[in-house]
Amino acid sequence: MSDAIDAAVRTALAEELGRPPESLTPELGFAEDLGVDSLDFVRLVQCVEEASGLRLDDKEAAAARTVGALLDLVRRTAAGG
Repeated sequence: MSDAIDAAVRTALAEELGRPPESLTPELGFAEDLGVDSLDFVRLVQCVEEASGLRLDDKEAAAARTVGALLDLVRRTAAGG
């Protein structure tokens, strides 16, 4: 993934979560560590899609339980896989 897309995704997550981008480490769980419920998570995914210009697979996105897993999905999608 390009650095620009990575930065845009991190910024979108940070803005939606009200946290500094550097605090969003890959191992943080959306529900457990960040208090994101299922409705909030849908909005997060939408923001990530808007920021990256990508359409993420719904099932794969729903399975992303951590910041790192969601970023990995964006990277795979951007790479065409």
